[in-house]
Amino acid sequence: MDKDCITINDIYGNFVPTYKARSIKYNLLPVLDAYVARDFYEIEKQIIQCKTNWNDNAQVPMFWDAVYAADRFRNGITVG
Repeated sequence: MDKDCITINDIYGNFVPTYKARSIKYNLLPVLDAYVARDFYEIEKQIIQCKTNWNDNAQVPMFWDAVYAADRFRNGITVG
């Protein structure tokens, strides 16, 4: 729906203007409040969690930390 075509009333039946008085700013919070009050039981909340690979985020930095923290290895190789 085009936001300029929205007509909504608050819980008291008063018209909620889509733009602030004498301004080009959209009246977002009052419009959303009116929608939430009107359609509260139809609103759904979704939680999206993005999982990442343990190998990419923890094991590789831990490996390089162990390599650079080591003084010397059994075969005589040193780092740094």
